[in-house]
Amino acid sequence: AGQRGEIRMNRTEACESAEDEEEEGDEEYESANGGESEEKQEEAEEDDGDVEVGYEEWNKVVGLWEDEHRGIQIHGPRTFPEVRFTHSKFRAVKDLHVTEVKALRAPTGKAAVTFRVSFPATPGGPATESAVWLVDADGTRVVHAGGRRVQDVLTRPRPRRRERDTMSMMLMTRAASKAVGLRHDL
Repeated sequence: AGQRGEIRMNRTEACESAEDEEEEGDEEYESANGGESEEKQEEAEEDDGDVEVGYEEWNKVVGLWEDEHRGIQIHGPRTFPEVRFTHSKFRAVKDLHVTEVKALRAPTGKAAVTFRVSFPATPGGPATESAVWLVDADGTRVVHAGGRRVQDVLTRPRPRRRERDTMSMMLMTRAASKAVGLRHDL
């Protein structure tokens, strides 16, 4: 019976010791994360707009988008999206550096991509300038730069004449083949 009491006592001491170690671990975590607890850290991550974007929704964002001044291409999987500039009237495309690319759900509830664009400064300005873009599935673009917020709409580019003619020829050829009973696997 004496041994049992000792074992119980050891278990109690072990539990208290484990709780003390857990609290110390929490304190270490909090000091490493600016005083925030692990729970607060998780809540902050959830509130970051970092909601899973579905495959079908993401496909509405992927592709070419443009306005009268520039064009971008959004590609890659939603878990690791990529953005590149295809053309720009004001800056050399090679000077436009895209970073921090992330697929997310926009405040409108639509799938979107957000990214930071860095570029050389204009004379008299900081060494480099940057802007944060958000583009959603409808082409709505919100740009935050220099303390200003600009919102407009990007569009899908129309196929060039040569591409339209090629597609038309392919469709006419396929229709004619079906009409006479030929089989073409295009």
